[in-house]
Amino acid sequence: MCRTASRSARVGDLIISRPLSEYGARLPGFKAVLDLLKRNDVLYGNMESTILDMRRLQGRSLFLGRRLDQFQPARRGQGSEGDGLRHRLARQQPCHGLGAGGMHETSRWLDDAGIVHAGIGETRGLARAPQYFESAKGRVALVSLASTFRPTTDALPEEGSAPGRPGLSALHLTRTIELPDAAMKALAEIDCAAHAKSCGERPETLDLFDAHYRKGSRFAYDYKMDPEDLAEILKNIRAAKQNADLVIVSIHSHECTTGCDDDDAPRGPGDFLKALAHQAIESGADMFVTTGITIWARSRSMMRRGAVAGRFSTVSAISSGAISRSRCRMTCSRPVPRCWPRPGQIR
Repeated sequence: MCRTASRSARVGDLIISRPLSEYGARLPGFKAVLDLLKRNDVLYGNMESTILDMRRLQGRSLFLGRRLDQFQPARRGQGSEGDGLRHRLARQQPCHGLGAGGMHETSRWLDDAGIVHAGIGETRGLARAPQYFESAKGRVALVSLASTFRPTTDALPEEGSAPGRPGLSALHLTRTIELPDAAMKALAEIDCAAHAKSCGERPETLDLFDAHYRKGSRFAYDYKMDPEDLAEILKNIRAAKQNADLVIVSIHSHECTTGCDDDDAPRGPGDFLKALAHQAIESGADMFVTTGITIWARSRSMMRRGAVAGRFSTVSAISSGAISRSRCRMTCSRPVPRCWPRPGQIR
């Protein structure tokens, strides 16, 4: 039996405009964080910026409004590789920048730096597919997706003679707004005045102004995952488990359940994430990571049947609770790693 100890770390959104490792020489606290990250065998981060050299960018892609100072300048020998963080995993999200052109350019620079990245592709099938990081301590698979994305940045499959569309691996959602009884009554009155519908009623559900409403105990947002997207994602997680010792599943999500319209209230992440995490773990995920929404809460990890799931604050990628580490034993004869904390600590 072959067992090798492995350590992993996860950070949140990577939004940087220039190489930063040089600052470690005069910022001891920052250097300590870099040293902490370098001690891990596997490091995951959400690549939420575009790496490119504007002087050599081929073609002219659609600019989607992201400020140019959020684009990382492409400089060989610096940045992720110069930081000593090469051979790591990144969930790529360049579609927010310069469309397909930014995606291709960022992919090229990540490949040159030896950083494995997933979540994008020339077609939906390629965007969904797991990508693999090879190491002496085991093979790590990354399956990546996003539920928050701009229109036309989601990858599409080939259909007959129509080619596929490059983009990201998208999980489409249907949103329902839950409202208390008094609010539903007020909406019914508006529906009556505007469309001569729901007059004198207290409906349980209501469709108004391109939104679906449902009566509930409080104001909240509820999300339903697209079944076709979900089936494809879970299929790729199962495929990753068959070909890797450790499977990381990541999602970028800004969907909010409660506190969404109050800047002073803590925001609750989308309620669908818990169901997605459980289904991902049941399909073979060993680690489930979410990034995107700002959560003013300490990060926590949970364990279920040998799998670790984490939720990380992205207000600062490296803040209290933003980094969670797990120690696992890769077993050659057993693809599911033995990790700590022990099963039963899931909440």
